Amino acid sequence: MATVQYQLDDDFKPYDVTAWFRSTEPGDIAVITLPNRSCKVQLIRGYRDTVCWWPEGGRSLTIPVENAISRLAMFQSRTIS
Repeated sequence: MATVQYQLDDDFKPYDVTAWFRSTEPGDIAVITLPNRSCKVQLIRGYRDTVCWWPEGGRSLTIPVENAISRLAMFQSRTIS
């Protein structure tokens, strides 16, 4: 089981979840620091295109990889012009 840490927007984008999922084995963990927040999200690779979404201080939830991508996209930092 391997654990790797990322910073969302700095070195990890939501669509990178797909590449991470394909290059890991069940049980591997990605810890993603969210921009402009003090919390992190852990993604634990599951089977059959699912991950365990586990926000720091929250409850875990098994979701499809596509759902994890959508959730991370909601946390992306946005600049308003």
